Amino acid sequence: MPGRLYHPLRNRVLNPYFRTSAGRVTDVELRQLSARERSLLAEQYERLDDRVRIRRRHASRYDELLDETLERPPSNPDHGYFRYSLRVPASKRDSLYCALQRRGIGCSKSYSYTVSPSGECPEADRAADRVLNLPVHAGLDDEDAERIVDVVNAAWVEVA
Repeated sequence: MPGRLYHPLRNRVLNPYFRTSAGRVTDVELRQLSARERSLLAEQYERLDDRVRIRRRHASRYDELLDETLERPPSNPDHGYFRYSLRVPASKRDSLYCALQRRGIGCSKSYSYTVSPSGECPEADRAADRVLNLPVHAGLDDEDAERIVDVVNAAWVEVA
């Protein structure tokens, strides 16, 4: 979704939902979407299959070409690849993140926190400290995906 439209929709539709605990919507003021919001969402829905197909193609290239020492998500033909999450050692995650950002790769550390108090879910805490998401969105073309692989592999050698 284009950035100038995504953020207003996210603020009005998604954020109120995510501010509640465990998806509880009862405390959120529900409202009707505007005609423009409905139209935009319908348009996005029509393109969903194509976008997922492109994301899967990028994920497949990442699976094939990324340094084999990087821990990738399990390959799954039904996965929508909203995120392509690598798991790297916690001690190297921030260094790799910064190296990729400096080289123009818009990676993220989304899911770098847990909703439970620290220490209550140690496996979730451990995973949250290791996640690094690579761009996999449908706006990338095949050349972009190949460049991302090259940059990630070079940066990984640098920080590993």
